[in-house]
Amino acid sequence: MADLSSDGVEEPFDLIRLSLSERVLKNLRGDRVPNGTLPAYDGHMNMVLADVTETIVVVEPPQRAEEEPIIRPVKRNCDMLFVRGDGVVLVGFPSPLRLFRNASICLAVSMKYASHRQYHFFPSLSVTPPART
Repeated sequence: MADLSSDGVEEPFDLIRLSLSERVLKNLRGDRVPNGTLPAYDGHMNMVLADVTETIVVVEPPQRAEEEPIIRPVKRNCDMLFVRGDGVVLVGFPSPLRLFRNASICLAVSMKYASHRQYHFFPSLSVTPPART
């Protein structure tokens, strides 16, 4: 397994620390996806985003029962956005390969801090973490 400390990744928050001043994509509760530059964050996952483009998925109910609901994305731009940490579902990095020399680092960080003994990423692939030392 790759040496995590050589890449500056020893815990999950290190991935966010390495993304300061970079563009990040976040999935929030309520089908909101802001994409912006990350100038600051804290230990509660509260984040400030700058130059934000936020996509909100709007579902319009059908006018008649036999019709399908209309699902459409609505975009808005804002200079600065504060995102409260308890609404964060996922933090994504547009260029994740920049953060890792190889994919095993991401897997190692996930395994090191997860409480489950087996992970199912895809139906045909299961990964068992190494024994803790």
